[in-house]
Amino acid sequence: SPSKKNKGEERRGRKKAKNGRKKGKSSIPAKKREAQSLPHMRNAHHKEEQRDAAKKELEVELAGGGLPTYLEFVDEKEIPDTAQFVVIVPRQEALETERNEFDQLYAVAFVRNRTNLDLSIHVASLILEEDLTWEGRIDLLMINTCLAERRLHKFLLLERFLLDTIGAHLCVEGRKRVETASDEAKSMHLLLVPVITAFTQAPSEAARSRIQLQIAFFDLQFIGEEEDMARAAHRLERALTQIYLLFSLFNLDAAEWSRKVFLYVLDLFSTILAAYIMKKSSFITNPSGEESQICQTFEQFVKRAKELSMEIFENGQDRANADKLVFSFSIVEILEEEIDALLDLVRSLNDERRDMTMHRAPLDECELVLKEVATYLDDNCLASVVESGSLEALRSIVQAVVAFTKKLEKLLPPLPDLNE
Repeated sequence: SPSKKNKGEERRGRKKAKNGRKKGKSSIPAKKREAQSLPHMRNAHHKEEQRDAAKKELEVELAGGGLPTYLEFVDEKEIPDTAQFVVIVPRQEALETERNEFDQLYAVAFVRNRTNLDLSIHVASLILEEDLTWEGRIDLLMINTCLAERRLHKFLLLERFLLDTIGAHLCVEGRKRVETASDEAKSMHLLLVPVITAFTQAPSEAARSRIQLQIAFFDLQFIGEEEDMARAAHRLERALTQIYLLFSLFNLDAAEWSRKVFLYVLDLFSTILAAYIMKKSSFITNPSGEESQICQTFEQFVKRAKELSMEIFENGQDRANADKLVFSFSIVEILEEEIDALLDLVRSLNDERRDMTMHRAPLDECELVLKEVATYLDDNCLASVVESGSLEALRSIVQAVVAFTKKLEKLLPPLPDLNE
């Protein structure tokens, strides 16, 4: 019957379905089942495709110059214009303490941020203008990277000092050293360091003329007694003119600094004057050559210093140093006159006409007096007294020299007459 037939077909269908679901088999399609059972293989394949795409994109951009070159050797003179670079320079002297031969012969540094380097070059170029050479730029690079090697000639003292001050202020290791320099010290270096540092912090075209005029005082510290006396006096007088010019043009910005430099010049003059006086007094026991007139050579400087002190100092108390210099200089003038009188007697004592004198006892006594003079001046620190400008000490020395001169005049016999 139809009902029995339908039931048989239904049983056969269930049997086939049962046979199809054997243990270990799935009714899910093979491709879909593979994708679901191995997800890690799908992710790995996707990452590989991404790497290939990125690699291809990188190759294209490198070929077109779109990406920077991360490693490039530059052996040209100019400093690289990249933000970061490695510096390799030959050492001036082999560093034997290093084990590696390369480290012995070469110094290596890394410029991580060139901002300070560019700023130091900019500041130096504002001050030195065309005088900032390639060697100067390389020195700034060396200072910025804390390397000891230098390319600027060692005889260029001003340029080296200027670059060292600028570079050290912008270098972390050197900043402490610069900031500890006191502008109260009696040194032209230390007077200039705060000025250069301030300009480095705020460089400008407007302040350039002032800083250039200020660093012109750098050479003052090299004036000494070994120099020609007339030239030394001229350089000191020129320094007073520069001070007046600086004070007049930049009164608001450089008035106090001008006063400090003026006092420095007065101290320098006192030191030079003391050295010349001491040198002249040494001729008392060791006559040699002609003696120049010291006070006459520096008379114009003292006069100009007195006038300038009236212009740059506002009250009499501030002018005390210049007034003291004028008073002490007047006493030194008297002292030099007495030393000249002694030297005249020394020349008479050493006159060749006395060589044939039979009675030598008075001459020997004169020699002893001259030794007493030299001993007295040495014991009473003639150079220190002249340099300090102590009025009482100077008067005491003058009185002693006058006494020695009178004693020598009494002992020294007249020159013999060769015609007799």
